[in-house]
Amino acid sequence: MDFVGDFLNKYSKILLTNTKKNEIVRDVLFKKIGIEIKPNQIKYKDGVVVVDCKPIIKLEIKLHQKSILEELKNQLPNVLWLSVK
Repeated sequence: MDFVGDFLNKYSKILLTNTKKNEIVRDVLFKKIGIEIKPNQIKYKDGVVVVDCKPIIKLEIKLHQKSILEELKNQLPNVLWLSVK
């Protein structure tokens, strides 16, 4: 029985909940562009983070995209990050 518990515990650390991923993405975006993004404004599609926001905020994200992606890769190396839109 202890083997099953250890096995499940090992994989629970690997799996990342969307809530935790959203929190990390929001923190990185706030650090890099200084704008608070709501959790319901963030969606994921095939390695792309899609932020539903005003065009001026999207421009800021685009300007800082390289540093945002680097920070996301540092904080969550097991997740595929291709782009932030």
